[in-house]
Amino acid sequence: MILFKSNAVFYSNRACVYLKLNRYYETISDCTASIKREPTIKAFARRGAARAALGEYQLACGDYLQALEFEPQNQSCLQELARCLCNIESNIVQQIEQLEKNSGNVTELQQLKKQLVLVRKDITKVGSRLKEPVKEKKSPDSKRALQQQILDATKVLEKDSCNSGAYLERALAHHALGNFESAEKDYRDGLR
Repeated sequence: MILFKSNAVFYSNRACVYLKLNRYYETISDCTASIKREPTIKAFARRGAARAALGEYQLACGDYLQALEFEPQNQSCLQELARCLCNIESNIVQQIEQLEKNSGNVTELQQLKKQLVLVRKDITKVGSRLKEPVKEKKSPDSKRALQQQILDATKVLEKDSCNSGAYLERALAHHALGNFESAEKDYRDGLR
């Protein structure tokens, strides 16, 4: 790297190698160096992936949003952004449950519930931008897996009818199976 300190591509490519080796801090460092020299969709997406792998979902969301500035309909970035938002939603739900269980701070509980509403709206917005998967003949195993995904999401929704992540998962499975009306309904219901 000594010879090419000013070339963003070298940092971005090395970050890709670090990411594949699960060396997330090095990935973040090299992506940041690449972004300082020349911001690209790859550098932001790779840094987002590393941050998501470390559980830094809010920072990862920021990176995926920056990546989407370059290519607003990039399906990979949209899917990863949706996953990060679903993880944030799950963390907030756990915090709310813990506070309710322990009769925690009412103000903090109200703030978390407001955050939850906002995150669920974001999940629905991102989900609506995801294109339907290319229709291809499904093997019996993948069809079964998608049907199981629908059942699992339905069970989650029976417990928490406002879980946007579950609506998104179920909508994606419906899309993959070609049930577009059901998928559209789940996207809409996720807004509630």
